[in-house]
Amino acid sequence: MILNQKNNLEKFGCPMGTSTSEFSKNEPELYEITLPLFERFKEWLTQEYLNLKFTNKEAQQKAMKLKT
Repeated sequence: MILNQKNNLEKFGCPMGTSTSEFSKNEPELYEITLPLFERFKEWLTQEYLNLKFTNKEAQQKAMKLKT
């Protein structure tokens, strides 16, 4: 998914992040459901960067940048 959507991700950001942010504003019930999914995605991205030998701080920063 990420490779196929590179241009859209660069232009609009992560669709999960956008959805979670919008739910937090208008749909608190959906926000509570989506937040753990968003957090799990962040954990997975961080681990992928750690596997590429980035430091923990760098991995977390890169994961946040990619998903926002």
